[in-house]
Order: sequence, then structure tokens, then C-alpha cells
Amino acid sequence: MNYESRIKKIIKNWKLEVKNSYSYKDKFGFTLIELLVVFSIISILSTIGIASFTSYSRQQILTNAVANTKDFFYTARNDALNGQKKDCPNNDSLVGYQVVFCCSGSSCSTCISNNDYEMDILCSDDGGKTVTTLLENSKKYPTGVSLYSSTATKYTFYPLSGGVSPVGSVTFSAFGQTKTISISQNGIIQ
Repeated sequence: MNYESRIKKIIKNWKLEVKNSYSYKDKFGFTLIELLVVFSIISILSTIGIASFTSYSRQQILTNAVANTKDFFYTARNDALNGQKKDCPNNDSLVGYQVVFCCSGSSCSTCISNNDYEMDILCSDDGGKTVTTLLENSKKYPTGVSLYSSTATKYTFYPLSGGVSPVGSVTFSAFGQTKTISISQNGIIQ
């Protein structure tokens, strides 16, 4: 045997060894069981992730609604503390800023706007006999959020003292959860 034929034989044997070293899986892809296991794991993880995201986003909707309402209370309190009588007609004096939760029914407050809650400016003439209510701002609750309970439907913040009447709490509910805002007599909102 010459040198050339020996090299050819070695190459041929090497090709056979390489060809035989490939497994069945490498030739034909994944087995059905392997694919089922992978897709099962992916679907379980996706289901858990979607459920967690839904729960988190619902919680954030309620948290944002409470934060927006707190901001409303803070704005009313701060404007009252500053004695800002932005829209009081003529030279009327400022009685206070009022946050009103709108609803329908005999024990409910009627609102100037068609929204769920509003901030009104209360002005009176010099004698204090006539109080004029002017709409400052109003908002709606996000979808799914509702006023669960409230000590009162109107909270009035008085100028310069920052006091509020009445004191109480406002509770919101959404998606089976509740959050409460407390208003103290000296106007602290928590």
C-alpha cells in the first residue's frame, strides 16, 4: 500500500467515526417529550407572571387614586392656609376650601360638576350672611375604584388656621382591597 492510499483509508475511517459519533437527537431534532416539558414550563411561568402583573397593576390603580385624592386634600389645605381667594367675586372674604365627595341620595352632597369629587372655594359677603360656592377643580375615580365609606361628604379647610371640619376618614375600595385617608382636626392628612 502506498502512502496516498493509506491517507485515503485514514480519512475514510475518520469520517465513519465522526458520522457514527452523532446521536439520534442531533440528526432529527428534539423529541416530543422534550418539547412538551419545555412548553409546559414556559406556560406555567407565563401564567404566574401574568397573574402577578395583574394583581400589581390593580393595586397600583387603588394606590394612585388614594394619592390623587390626598393631593386634592393637600391643595385645599394649602390654599386655605395661604388665604388664597382666587375667584371670590367683588371683595368677598374667603370662608375656606371644601373637598366634596359627590353622590346621589338623600344624605349626599350635590356637586357643581359631574365628576366624583371636587374642590370648591367658599366665599362670603362682608356680613357673612351669604356663602357663595365656586368650583375650583374636579376629578373622577379611575375605573374600578369607588368611595367605600366616608365620615362626611364635605370637608372644609379654614383659612390661616388650617383646621378642618369635620374630622374623619375616607376609604376607597377596588378589586377587593381598601385604602383609607385620615383627616385630623388640625388638617393633617394621612
